[in-house]
Amino acid sequence: VWYGLQHYGTSSWRFRLDSSDNITVSGMNSVARSQILDVMASDIDRNIFFVPLEQRKKQLEQIPWIQSAAVMRLLPNRLKIVVTERTPVAFVEVNSHIQMIDANGVIMEMPANQSRYSFPVIIGISDNDPLSMRAARMKIYTRFMRELQNSQSLTDV
Repeated sequence: VWYGLQHYGTSSWRFRLDSSDNITVSGMNSVARSQILDVMASDIDRNIFFVPLEQRKKQLEQIPWIQSAAVMRLLPNRLKIVVTERTPVAFVEVNSHIQMIDANGVIMEMPANQSRYSFPVIIGISDNDPLSMRAARMKIYTRFMRELQNSQSLTDV
């Protein structure tokens, strides 16, 4: 019985991820669906049980805007991806281009819907700097911004 169920589950057309329409993604604001589907492209026409969920999760988390991702199977033939995006805290000038940076020092491309952000521009950070160095600098920046806001609220009283 077990062998029969296993054979059916791994070979039946019912469990085949036949198109990108069977992949639902939630939690995206700045990440394009096409970026996520690029990672998942090799799984189209694959049996749902042969999709390496942990490997896809790690690949999705390599996209700069994605802080964390969860990839789940929904039987019989669907995948659900839930992403948590990074929160930018400043603009940063890198190689004469303006990009965004989060509190951990991760540099991200400008999203298509960039009009909702209003941050100072930080200069002197390079994408060649180690992440640990950028994270330390961003820690100083966030502490400075917090103290600046606290001092401003004291003067408003």
